[in-house]
Amino acid sequence: MFLTKKELLNGLLIFLSISILSSCATTNTTKTPTLSIEEYGFQSSSKKIIQKSDISISITPIRIDDIYNYPNLFGFRLQNFPQYADNYYLKNNLPVGPQNLRWTYPFATPDLREQLQLYYVKIENNTDHILRMKDSRVYMTTDGEEPIPAIKKFDKLVEKANRFERIEKRQYDSQTLKIGEYPTGITEAILNSKKEHYDLINSLGKEVLPGYSLEGLLVFPVLSSTKKTASISFFDITTKTDAAGNPTEKTQFDFPLEKKTIKLWYDRDQKKWREGVPPAKSTGS
Repeated sequence: MFLTKKELLNGLLIFLSISILSSCATTNTTKTPTLSIEEYGFQSSSKKIIQKSDISISITPIRIDDIYNYPNLFGFRLQNFPQYADNYYLKNNLPVGPQNLRWTYPFATPDLREQLQLYYVKIENNTDHILRMKDSRVYMTTDGEEPIPAIKKFDKLVEKANRFERIEKRQYDSQTLKIGEYPTGITEAILNSKKEHYDLINSLGKEVLPGYSLEGLLVFPVLSSTKKTASISFFDITTKTDAAGNPTEKTQFDFPLEKKTIKLWYDRDQKKWREGVPPAKSTGS
């Protein structure tokens, strides 16, 4: 029986994968992946929930080790993307992990030195009027620098994610030994499949009815600031209106942040990123 060219190629790729893994295990050179990143997180004394005049806003940062709490945003199944079903790069680099899903964080470079700032936000409206987000603005501010507006449109978010994909592809293509072809276009394909879940809080069309809440993402561009502190500010939130619905009081919500260095490590057993440093390996008997 003769093998086809495709069968020979597939067999060679599998052989190379097994050889590389066996070599690492034999020479004991497999190291736990670690990362050290800088991010703007909450100051120790800062409130993550602020309430003023029957409106409350809560903010939760989203890092790469937090993505497992948001499967609708970052988890996917490869069979839902048949054009990439046989892609070795995806199978090797994005293994099935928590909740039986593959996980991706498309808003950063592979080393996380450049990344968008993501926050999950909940706004509760307990007033007697409709809260219209088009009347307000959301910025990240640092002393002495221009305020940075949050991203308003999904298409802009995809555009920035595609830039990170191009960086990752260039790095992969520059390697001498490659297992499979880079899955160009996978980032946009995954994001478009999840568009309904990417509710950007500061989209101009958002409204919050009395007695209801609005949940979604607040996303800021890559920050180049060297400032140690910053703030996420919601400007001109209408907290009171007259009988005709005209604003009579507007309030500002400020969430102070500070730049922190966060250490992360990849748990190969659980196939997920964790904060901290990897546990020391047992030396055995």
